[in-house]
Amino acid sequence: VVEPETEDAATEETTEEVTEQSTEESDAELAELKDDTVYETEDGAYQYQIQSDDTIIIKSYIGSDAAVVIPDTIDERSVTAIGSKAFYAKKITSVELSDSVKSIEVSAFRDCSELKEVDLNKVETIGSYAFENDTAIESIVLPETLKKVERYVFNRCTALTDITVSADIES
Repeated sequence: VVEPETEDAATEETTEEVTEQSTEESDAELAELKDDTVYETEDGAYQYQIQSDDTIIIKSYIGSDAAVVIPDTIDERSVTAIGSKAFYAKKITSVELSDSVKSIEVSAFRDCSELKEVDLNKVETIGSYAFENDTAIESIVLPETLKKVERYVFNRCTALTDITVSADIES
């Protein structure tokens, strides 16, 4: 003998289905935001995006400080990357990456003609042309954490005379 479902059981199943559907829709919307939305820091220094792993990529420097220190976190999320052309042709004299920054993307600091001091801290990857045409850089230390350096990273850095390689670079 099979007993018919009670109204309470049917309502419970429907509620569970709606809850699961709502959660899936919310997750999809959140993933969408993480891909497309550009936010600005409260101090107005950076525009950034939240990546799918819930970390931050700096997309653009819009601040006015010549000496830039990249923060460990923005909105309680780790800053792990400097995006492509994020500092392109900015009038900065120095940049210090936080320990959390692991990647510098293509042309991130390209044409920063006044950039003289760079602290890469614990970066692991430097993209092509990242510091191209940064004519004030005289020396740079590549950290032990560095694993990948793409081509032409220091192309046309005419003042660069000293590169200290403390890294076991894989490629």
